Amino acid sequence: MKKGFTIIELIVVMVVVGALTAGAAPYINAVVERWQFLQFRNEIGAQGRSSLDWMAREIREVQNENSFDIAAAEQLKFTNSSDVSIDYTLSGSTLMRNDDALADNISSLEFIYLNVQNSAMSPLPLPSGQRKQIWRVRIILVLTAGGQTLTLETDVFPRNLGS
Repeated sequence: MKKGFTIIELIVVMVVVGALTAGAAPYINAVVERWQFLQFRNEIGAQGRSSLDWMAREIREVQNENSFDIAAAEQLKFTNSSDVSIDYTLSGSTLMRNDDALADNISSLEFIYLNVQNSAMSPLPLPSGQRKQIWRVRIILVLTAGGQTLTLETDVFPRNLGS
């Protein structure tokens, strides 16, 4: 008796394996796509959170209530406690700190200025006299990439403002 498989047996096995693979492929593809979606979202989220934390740290170090040079909806310029001028603005889809890129894929940057009564201040940009009344700064970053949108927000209480 000869050992081995007939050509018919091999073809049947290949057809069965092919059918199982074809049936499982959509599920495997869905898992891979979901993993890629979450990985990409984590990457842009990490970049956004890092930028937001950086901005919050520096805004906390505003020199005093007279140190806000520009307080607009999409731009904040101030002098910190080390007497360094810092300007945050959006250039296209890039968040800029002075002339340096801080983050990409930013679709929106918004600053909301609140006074000691916790009321949003207006009109923006704030005139010089009103900038002295800033008590808290809310930063809202919207990141958009790969068909995904992520909104991050934080409130910052500058340390060196008068009471």
